[in-house]
Amino acid sequence: MQARENTIDIKNLTIGYSSKKNKKIVAENINSSIFSGELTCLLGANGIGKSTLLRTLSAFQPPLSGNISIQNHEIGEYHEKELATLV
Repeated sequence: MQARENTIDIKNLTIGYSSKKNKKIVAENINSSIFSGELTCLLGANGIGKSTLLRTLSAFQPPLSGNISIQNHEIGEYHEKELATLV
């Protein structure tokens, strides 16, 4: 049996939208590990934050708080093209 490689680590992530005046939290305290070579499914009701989470994981939208690491490096350390090949 092969050891699983932890590819994406999500710790205490809060996602949503912010403007100068206020902040709209869609989901908070998200913690997960996504492993290379495994199928991962994201399920939930309408408006619960699935698309917002995927946009945040793709760095199209910044998290409100928390950390996302890909291969033990913070998501902000990657250049756009480099990140596109990893996600």
